[in-house]
Amino acid sequence: MTLKADSISTSILPDLSAMPRSGSVHSVFSRTVNILCDDMTWLSLHPSGSPMHPYAVTVPVGGFADIAAGDPVTLCRSRIWFGRQALAIDLRCAGPWDPLLVPMQGGGKIDHARLPGTLKDLIGSGPVASPFLAAAIGNPVAATDTWSRALWSEATSIAREIEAGLRACCPQLALGAAKRAVGLGLGFTPSGDDYLTGLIGAYWYMAPRDRMGEALRAGISPMIHRTSLPSSFMLKAALLGRLPEPLAGLLRALGEGVEADPAGALMGLTETGATSGEDMLAGLITYLDIRAGVGRAYATN
Repeated sequence: MTLKADSISTSILPDLSAMPRSGSVHSVFSRTVNILCDDMTWLSLHPSGSPMHPYAVTVPVGGFADIAAGDPVTLCRSRIWFGRQALAIDLRCAGPWDPLLVPMQGGGKIDHARLPGTLKDLIGSGPVASPFLAAAIGNPVAATDTWSRALWSEATSIAREIEAGLRACCPQLALGAAKRAVGLGLGFTPSGDDYLTGLIGAYWYMAPRDRMGEALRAGISPMIHRTSLPSSFMLKAALLGRLPEPLAGLLRALGEGVEADPAGALMGLTETGATSGEDMLAGLITYLDIRAGVGRAYATN
């Protein structure tokens, strides 16, 4: 059976060539198949209509029940071949999707003093699943077990130190906390990595020439090997301005200023993953608080 891919991230294209290379299925979820080739090419298959990310290929199929982790894969410019399932993904007609978020020019129309409060109002005051977002906006954490509360406490400490370091133009303090964030938490992309992705993405889009933002990217780059393989690819892409579609969508909505309604984009981000979108949002709020010059009232529950 051959399926025709709908779209493919342009981040993948330079790693593909006419010559086939071998690989295997790294992991399988209900709506995702992750592939790792022997040359460290990484990509993910998703059903059509799924939000894109820097290593995504979308395919018109509802699930991947017959594919298992460890299955051999052959990959080239024109197709992906799963030999055990006699399944091929035809890449030749896939529409290219560019994950590069072009930085905002001239400061855009962002009201830094207003936005943190606006986002908090849109989120509401109920419990949130992300430990970083709970710390960022002063909401209670959704879980009360010992491990979750310990994670929330560490996330609070990390976010506080990163904000203090960047606000005081002390990259050493911020990077010391960022080192603790890399790989922190559970899940396919741990909460700490998602938080840093949101923070990096905000600096990239809203203040691409900011000295602290540049120091943050330079300092995090050698740390990304400390986390899981898929998360390291996500951070690597973010450092180059290549962001998940839901995060890029919210940043663009905020960049349009008072004319834009960010509520839909915010919902699209917070519904990403178990806590990934909320964690990215927390990183964005850290950036906005720094630029607004207003100290954050961290949660103490």
